[in-house]
Amino acid sequence: MFTKGFTIIEALVALGLTTLLITLFGAAYGSITNNQYIGHRALAYNLATEEVETLRTIGAENLAEVTDAPFIGVAYNTGKFVVASHASAPSGAHVYEAVPNTITGNVSHLALAPDFEYSDATTTADLFISNNTVSNWKLGLVSRYQDAQNYYAAYLTATAVTLIKVVDGTTTTLDTAAGTFSVDTWYSLSLDLTGSDITVSVDSNPLLSAIDTAIPEGRIGLYGENGVHGYFDDLSITTSGTQTWDFDSTAPGVVPGDWKRFGINDLPGGTATVTLSNVEAGFNTLKQVTARVQWDERDTTKSVEITSYITNRP
Repeated sequence: MFTKGFTIIEALVALGLTTLLITLFGAAYGSITNNQYIGHRALAYNLATEEVETLRTIGAENLAEVTDAPFIGVAYNTGKFVVASHASAPSGAHVYEAVPNTITGNVSHLALAPDFEYSDATTTADLFISNNTVSNWKLGLVSRYQDAQNYYAAYLTATAVTLIKVVDGTTTTLDTAAGTFSVDTWYSLSLDLTGSDITVSVDSNPLLSAIDTAIPEGRIGLYGENGVHGYFDDLSITTSGTQTWDFDSTAPGVVPGDWKRFGINDLPGGTATVTLSNVEAGFNTLKQVTARVQWDERDTTKSVEITSYITNRP
């Protein structure tokens, strides 16, 4: 004869199994979150170390005293980029997509081309603005990019093409020209820097020019503002020779290996600041540097801080 329900023994067994499962789940969750923290801390430490070593190459005499300023001389990607299929790609079938985000009033997308700094270079890329982008979109190119506070950029909007420089975080418009640039249309944008001469062309037509010497060299990259949704193809960088990227050899949804670059934006809520001060007042030959990286970790704020000293370059 069978009775409905659980016996005391069965209930105790069930309770024991439930407790075991909860314990195992808690241990697994703890292991995962601990591994995440270890990974975040290692990245933060590497970023802070990179900043200190970069400042050493600049030299104490070339660095002003600052307090909690953005990192100096280190370039990081911003926003998400992936290779995507595109039916109207200028060549091949794949392009590099600037995936839309919610960053407004600032640089929302930056993808730095692999591994090189340039002084004189002509950078050309095909640009496409998706019809589901924001109305105040900006899409273009950067050159001589040193960090988030120092670079040149040329970009299209719906009504203009514009050339700017950013020096110590201050943006100056060097030249601009009215124009109509529509969504769902490919445009070829070119940014040429030769010495102090800067020229911007659209579809091979020179439209902007300026003379400026503020930034001597830096990285080259793809650029967007205000959470734009756009696409890039057939990037070329010409100096004594020409390098090209058409993104056709990379599968959709993937970042090409040589375009990957870990940075502050890979930490949840990541921020980075640097403080520089003269060790002896009035003398700039020896500076104390403190590089601090901070991020969010399970509803708490974590940080890594490195303090060292920088002398003049040999």
